[in-house]
Amino acid sequence: MERKYKNIKLIVSVVDGIITEDMCPIDELGNVPYKSFYMRDFESINELKKHFKFVFLSGDNKVTYHLCKRKQIPFFWANKNSKFKTKADCMTEIRTKYNVNPDEILFMGYSISDIECAKMCGACVCGIDASNGIKNVAVHSGKVIDSFGGTGLLSYLYEDILYPEIRAREIEST
Repeated sequence: MERKYKNIKLIVSVVDGIITEDMCPIDELGNVPYKSFYMRDFESINELKKHFKFVFLSGDNKVTYHLCKRKQIPFFWANKNSKFKTKADCMTEIRTKYNVNPDEILFMGYSISDIECAKMCGACVCGIDASNGIKNVAVHSGKVIDSFGGTGLLSYLYEDILYPEIRAREIEST
């Protein structure tokens, strides 16, 4: 069995388009009052955190920041007015903070703004509705999951992609 994810130590996932459908209400002032999250993914995140470091990365800190804080999930966000101007700036900080090499990172991306991050990592996984640029990276370094964002992509990542790797690591350590 090929172990494509053998070196993975850190999972970095964007939020919108992975645990949301990337659709949210915006009021006339540009505020996002709420987002709909696929809650089963949080159970899978808890399982993933037993074996890997896990962080969220976003271009939006509204709603998501507070959710991540409540769920105790590290959260990085990029904004043209913040320390990290782009998601790639965040990825550089994440790699430094967690002291990992690119081949030790699995990235879950969705949009055009995620392509640069995906190229900075050893593996990329995305849903079928991700931008073509992300899918191109995932085809060569990971997997395109045949599901849409907001429908359990992180659950699929845990149950069908990484669980076999977790089992192989457990067998090796005995």
